[in-house]
Amino acid sequence: MSNITRMTAIAFILFMSSGITGPVNSLYVESLGAGYVVIGVLGTVTSLTTILFSYVWGRASDYLGQRKIFLVSGLAAWALAYGLMAGVPNYRYLFPLRVFAAIAQAAYGTASLALMGDLLEQHPDARGRRMGTFRGLGSLGFGLMAFLS
Repeated sequence: MSNITRMTAIAFILFMSSGITGPVNSLYVESLGAGYVVIGVLGTVTSLTTILFSYVWGRASDYLGQRKIFLVSGLAAWALAYGLMAGVPNYRYLFPLRVFAAIAQAAYGTASLALMGDLLEQHPDARGRRMGTFRGLGSLGFGLMAFLS
């Protein structure tokens, strides 16, 4: 299995997990005692953190050139954050964990696109098609699981 195929399969599985947890996440936070405003603020903080740290991780991976390290550590940290979120006693614990997860998500997302770009330099005739497949299958996994959840 090529690295491109492996990364595409991982992205598909990862986005499937995001797709299944996304729609029920608000219900989970509400079950922990949060109101609608807190749920909205939590989502906003998560999104803003991801945006900010995507830039930070992008610069770091360009500067250091260590895309695989950012990719693997981002995946591991993202999994750890979601594992810890499953056991919190109330919604207040979610804020630092969601920020941590967003930082990890940004590391993975940025590094995966950069690494895919690096890998596709070896295939200039199919770069667009393969990048489209990589992103498209990730989106398909997300949408499929969001629909099923």
